[in-house]
Amino acid sequence: MWADQIKEIENSTRHKEYFPYFHNLKSVTNFTEYSYFFSFAVSICEGEITEINRVWAGDEVINLGKYNFRLYKGSETQLPDPLIKTYLGNGKTPAFRSLSYIVFEELPLEDFGNIIPSFSFEVTRKPNIYLPNNDAKVENLISSINMIPGSGEFVYDTAVQYKTQESSYGGVVNHEAINSHNHYNIADSVFSLNQLQNTCPNIKWIALVVSWFGDSLDISYCSIKPAIEFNDPLTSYSCTWQVGRYNRANAKIISKDEHDNPNYGGTVNDASLVRYLTELKRRNLKIMFYPIFFMDLSGKPWRGHVTGSTNSVNNFFHKADGYNNFILHYARLVKDYVDSFIIGSELIGITSIKDAANNFPAVSELINLARLVKEIVGSNVQVTYAAAWSEYHHTSGGWYNLTRYLPPLILILSE
Repeated sequence: MWADQIKEIENSTRHKEYFPYFHNLKSVTNFTEYSYFFSFAVSICEGEITEINRVWAGDEVINLGKYNFRLYKGSETQLPDPLIKTYLGNGKTPAFRSLSYIVFEELPLEDFGNIIPSFSFEVTRKPNIYLPNNDAKVENLISSINMIPGSGEFVYDTAVQYKTQESSYGGVVNHEAINSHNHYNIADSVFSLNQLQNTCPNIKWIALVVSWFGDSLDISYCSIKPAIEFNDPLTSYSCTWQVGRYNRANAKIISKDEHDNPNYGGTVNDASLVRYLTELKRRNLKIMFYPIFFMDLSGKPWRGHVTGSTNSVNNFFHKADGYNNFILHYARLVKDYVDSFIIGSELIGITSIKDAANNFPAVSELINLARLVKEIVGSNVQVTYAAAWSEYHHTSGGWYNLTRYLPPLILILSE
């Protein structure tokens, strides 16, 4: 739809060699290299789009982030491109409203075999879908969302992190970004937030999931720890992984499948998490912090299946790698960033444990834990427990009496 002349850059070099043992002979070689750059605009489709997902040059996907480009999404208010305007003149350059297009500025043709590439684009646009008897679009009605999967050592980091692998003989064999797989070369966490807010412009709340890992369905033996994906002495990282008192030397290592792939992503690095929380606050989003633990066992059982005897409840909560250590670590870490804090969810196998007097000791422990968390996060932060439906009064196997113990917990959470 618009193109400039191809720009040629000439680069000349001279290489000299001396041969002192051959009567001071010398050799001089001149080299001239030519590089070609092309500035042009390509129409994509009728607008308005929200994002470019992938770009092909011929039959190969390219990394768009390597190049200097400007994307026009095809809005009714977009303005003329400044580069095109310098050639066509002020007042003579169309804005191409309602048309999505992209402008490349000095695209290096060497990357494409010194030919002008043919581009194909995969794009996203908002559907024109309205609720029956309602003028609002579905995506505009969404105001809160869970941020998952909650696992991955640097998955929430807003800075691009790298890992470097060395051979046993020395020397780098691989250096790659861990958390950047998009054409803008930014952190995936930032890219996904951009996509979220472009798609659902009325988002107000993010429920941010972070995970540790349990190792037994019996609370007598179940420890809850943060975990890493690998601990290879030949692999280094641009950011040191640290979660509370745990580092790569003393953290749990996630189990692997038959292909040696981790069954889960690792626990999010503390510093990465703080950077993400800071970004969420910068975007004026409210944060519900949602720590949960997964079971790193065969079949990945639900944490609601963790249970045990009455005598084991106290130790499960209070031991060094127990439940309170898990929750209180995050209460201290995130207290200055969050608006709501969940102290647990779907622990029916634990909350349903009762003693001979029909008391529920785990509920009492959660009440005490709620008090501790509330003292840390302060009065402006809501504290809650996310119960499974089956933790309420029902008749599965007889009357379930947990309901009469919930009011004290609810009272603490609402203070």
